[in-house]
Amino acid sequence: MTHFARLSIVGAIAAILAPMAPATTLELLGIDGLIDKSTQVVRGKVSGCTGAYRGAMIYTHCAVAIVETLKGAPATQARFSVPGGKVGHVRQSIGGSPEFQPGVEYVLFLWTSPNGFTQIIGLSQGKFEVRSTATAQTAVRDAISDVTMLDGMGQEVRDAGVRMTLNSLRQRMSTRSVAK
Repeated sequence: MTHFARLSIVGAIAAILAPMAPATTLELLGIDGLIDKSTQVVRGKVSGCTGAYRGAMIYTHCAVAIVETLKGAPATQARFSVPGGKVGHVRQSIGGSPEFQPGVEYVLFLWTSPNGFTQIIGLSQGKFEVRSTATAQTAVRDAISDVTMLDGMGQEVRDAGVRMTLNSLRQRMSTRSVAK
């Protein structure tokens, strides 16, 4: 078989399999969208995460020790789930789904469904790592590059990430709650 014939076969197989490849498309949410869509916004440290099957999907279930409730009923702990994760030797990856490190502090934009299933709003868009300096604490969400992002009109856009001080976030939260 010639080199060209091999490349043609590989190209044909890639063309057949490409539409089957999982892809994630998300609406790019700004801070106001995250605030408005969340039922609870908390700051805290993730105490642990475990993977488990939910039907054919793997979900990672995490617990967070809350140090501050920015929206919703005050609580000391919350549990939430994100799609993807690992069970035994099986790993399921979902584009845009956040991963968490135990002991790291985050601001989390959570939404709880009527049946009690709590998840992060906008996948990784609703997870901000808290970084501290001598002068301020900053909530940082790095740009998400493994998904297609669309604006509210359905046009593809690039995510630039978000960085704001916790004081600015608190102020924005209070402004949003007064406006409603």
